Amino acid sequence: MAKGAHQGGQGGKLVTAITRLEAPEAELKALLKQLNAAAGTGGEERRPWA
Repeated sequence: MAKGAHQGGQGGKLVTAITRLEAPEAELKALLKQLNAAAGTGGEERRPWA
């Protein structure tokens, strides 16, 4: 898993990207939901390779 933070195309807001995380689809969606709830933010799943 790699994680990076960058500001680009988000109106100056900080974005954290988690990449190369391998797990079953259902587990990834559950993890995303938990991360969004813990951070108090919205979020989305992007798969540039799909």
